[in-house]
Amino acid sequence: MSYISSLSIHEVFALYYKAKNKQMEERRFQTWLHHIPVMAFSGKIIPYEEAFSTSQQKQNSRMTEGEKERILKRAA
Repeated sequence: MSYISSLSIHEVFALYYKAKNKQMEERRFQTWLHHIPVMAFSGKIIPYEEAFSTSQQKQNSRMTEGEKERILKRAA
């Protein structure tokens, strides 16, 4: 039996979301790295944390962990 098939659907989706979030973070960092020469020419270096901070409105529109868990439990 494989590792994935031994997990509950909730655990599988949790691993999937964790992997997707890590992948998105890596992409954001690579994008920021590629913009360093442009920022250097303009004389305005934006710290990584400021460059990719999400707005409050965007954070409010996202599902909470409780909502995700409720949906996953209903699907199981």
